[in-house]
Amino acid sequence: MLQRLPYRGGNWNNGSNAGLAARNLNNERSNTNSNIGFRPALNDCPKQRGHGFADSASIKRALSPHPQGETYTGSRRLVGAPSAFDCRPKQSKGFEVKTYKNLYPSIYELENLHNAYLKARLGKRERTEVLRFERDLEGNLIRLQEHLINETYSTGQYRKFYVHEPKHRLVAALPFRDRVTQHALISVIEPIWERRFIHHSYACRPGRGMHKGSTQAQQWLRQVQRQHGTAYCLKADVSKYFASINQQVLTGILSRKIACQRTLDLCKNIMSSWPEGLPIGNLTSQLWANVYLHELDAMVKHKLRIHRYIRYMDDFVIIHHDKSYLKAALNTITEFLNNVLKLRLNNKTQIFPVSQNNGRALDFLGYRTWPTHKRIRKDSVKRMNKKMKKMARLYAVGDIDHDYIKRRIVSWIGHAQYADSYRIRNKVLGSVTFKREG
Repeated sequence: MLQRLPYRGGNWNNGSNAGLAARNLNNERSNTNSNIGFRPALNDCPKQRGHGFADSASIKRALSPHPQGETYTGSRRLVGAPSAFDCRPKQSKGFEVKTYKNLYPSIYELENLHNAYLKARLGKRERTEVLRFERDLEGNLIRLQEHLINETYSTGQYRKFYVHEPKHRLVAALPFRDRVTQHALISVIEPIWERRFIHHSYACRPGRGMHKGSTQAQQWLRQVQRQHGTAYCLKADVSKYFASINQQVLTGILSRKIACQRTLDLCKNIMSSWPEGLPIGNLTSQLWANVYLHELDAMVKHKLRIHRYIRYMDDFVIIHHDKSYLKAALNTITEFLNNVLKLRLNNKTQIFPVSQNNGRALDFLGYRTWPTHKRIRKDSVKRMNKKMKKMARLYAVGDIDHDYIKRRIVSWIGHAQYADSYRIRNKVLGSVTFKREG
């Protein structure tokens, strides 16, 4: 006759080592183990036939708040890979992707608007438009709140200008009131995506940044070189990214998570204030640009199963030991960007070995990186040399002071110190003498 252990009751809080004789009462009935709960046998607890799944499932069926045959439709986070050519998340049968409702009141709440004002004025307190807004701070915030509540808010006129460093770009700036509105919106919707972004997306995110992204890239180069001898790199960036973002596709991506129509309408209001793509300069543009290419991140991570992938806004890098593997990945990525996100890669996209002998450096995030060392880019050194000479001229005639010079030098040193740049720093900083004329 088959010998077996006597059945015993289940303690909901005990550990997982209670043994096969303990009933499994406190996890999903699809779980086949029978060793979660344990307590001494009870006289009024009848034996159940069978072991493992047959026993635990029969008990859990009776205890489950969702009877067998009914489908659970509550909100759960799904872990699944989207199809390569479908930017919608894959859904398991009977489950829903979590959405967020009733967000709008949190946006126009007066405390949120005041916090948004404090964020918007950082580093700009002496500007005329900020001082003007501050003169009647309470009145301006209440009027903005009323416009948001009544849905009569409209985005103001952009002030357009060009910047030339690090490259020639058109930047658009909104009035201070609109920047407060965008901070209020971002404070509510950003956490929704921040918890979903992949770990190795480094642009415009708390606790990330260029230096951490560059450090991670070098670490992966070292790993691949140590394990396989040669590290190959796929380096790519999206051509004219902000101007190429499809507003209709972006709205669809936002609506998959935001089920609050008034919040979506505010997003559309800001989005449609720019004729095509997204303007460089809006706070919302930074978040939405990350949300847009998170679709690519998800495809690369979950469908292609690529581990060594880093993205910084529209620039991304994949590191691998097999060049043909990177070529195949590039074909899939190009097709996904073209068909789903309506984007195209820059013609400068390349696959190359990273080596000091039979390859070249990875030029990424402001540094020229090898597995063994890192150097600051030559154009960064040239720009700083020009700045030093210009600041010397302005200081000589009294147009700037020591604090102005110190802020810019400290900023550049903060970037340069992450590379092997001791000599070049001394050369650049020692090339100019600051003194007043007369």
